[in-house]
Amino acid sequence: MNTTERKREYSSFLAFTVRFTTPDRKAAIVRQNIGSQPVLNHGGNMEDEQLPVAHENFARHFTAPIYEEQADEFAPFGSDEGWDTLQAAAEKRTELLDGATVADVLDIVDGPAGDEWGDSPDAEEWYSDATFVAAAAFTLLRLTGQIDEIGRERGLEALDILIEYFGEEPELRQQKNDLERWSNIPGH
Repeated sequence: MNTTERKREYSSFLAFTVRFTTPDRKAAIVRQNIGSQPVLNHGGNMEDEQLPVAHENFARHFTAPIYEEQADEFAPFGSDEGWDTLQAAAEKRTELLDGATVADVLDIVDGPAGDEWGDSPDAEEWYSDATFVAAAAFTLLRLTGQIDEIGRERGLEALDILIEYFGEEPELRQQKNDLERWSNIPGH
């Protein structure tokens, strides 16, 4: 199945899912149908738990509602990968001191290591790895208010892969635009 067919199939599926299921069931069905495997099992309903408090730099820059959304698969913390990455890193927040990197966050959740995406842009691993990398980038920013330049670039590449895979979803475009404009120097 080519990328266009996959997007069309996913869009039809998602429209049906949104109309006839709850957000939790929708997320489970979407994961099952697009092959996403969570790293951790949060063991509960994401909506019953709160997002960890955002660093002031994150809160000042990332103001769109998607950054607080817990059930939207395209929001940074709405997918199982995003939620689990954020929760696992938050439990080890004290280990993410100044100079922490996206690679450090990926290490915490046993996410994809290295900076290579593999050989085939259509490979299912690209989607899965990109989901974790984007989640790790926004997790680091939310918890520490900073991001390493290599991690930022890798996060942007991950968002490009997700946009290629799913199309121009507004949530993905918002994240890419916001991450492109990010600066570790407050006020810039």
